[in-house]
Amino acid sequence: MAIVSHDLRNPIGAVSTCADMLLTDSTFQEMDPEIKTWIEFIKRNSDMSLRLISDLLDVGRINEGKIHLKVQSHSIVGILNEAVESFSRPCSEKAISLKILPCDLSVDIVCDRDRILQVLSNLLGNAIKFTPSGGAIELKVETTADDVIVSVNDTGDGIPDSKQDQIFERSAQLASNDRRGLGLGLYISKMLVTGHGGNIWVESRMGQGSTFYFSLPIGGQFQRGEAKNR
Repeated sequence: MAIVSHDLRNPIGAVSTCADMLLTDSTFQEMDPEIKTWIEFIKRNSDMSLRLISDLLDVGRINEGKIHLKVQSHSIVGILNEAVESFSRPCSEKAISLKILPCDLSVDIVCDRDRILQVLSNLLGNAIKFTPSGGAIELKVETTADDVIVSVNDTGDGIPDSKQDQIFERSAQLASNDRRGLGLGLYISKMLVTGHGGNIWVESRMGQGSTFYFSLPIGGQFQRGEAKNR
């Protein structure tokens, strides 16, 4: 699996890079609308394929205990801003409002910045996937005496009570016919958050959307060296 995943990543990465070059070229806006649509389609699907490949590789690393956290002090608000910026295009395509709720927060946290961005990308990707056009996604960050708590709220269909514990399991899907992913994103997110010494959970009501939360200890009380489930 690891060999196949690595071999797939290079050609698909080349497709994504070429699509990026076309999207940022000065002549893009002058192209035929149908051609522009197909370039955006190529970019969106190649990036989705790269995310799926990364998920497969990460599951292999988790199973072997080889996810190592490279921790430093970072601004949590800065990390959130970067995550929101990276999802501005897919939200715009679905007319979904994406914003960070105002907060007076300057606290830094000790974390692996790339891995926390990965957690946010998984949560935002799911929120966009299950939020209908014209909906809204809001991020919020709060602090307690010991933790920073980040939440991602969406206006999607919600998650049944019977599924809310299962969705963090490996290869979990909300429905047996759901083929919009491999069901690995939340499992990986859980392993990465618990590897930092934090927790991840969800609150949801059918027809009213979902809010995913994850906490990170301000002092960086993570499990050094690798991500493990508690």
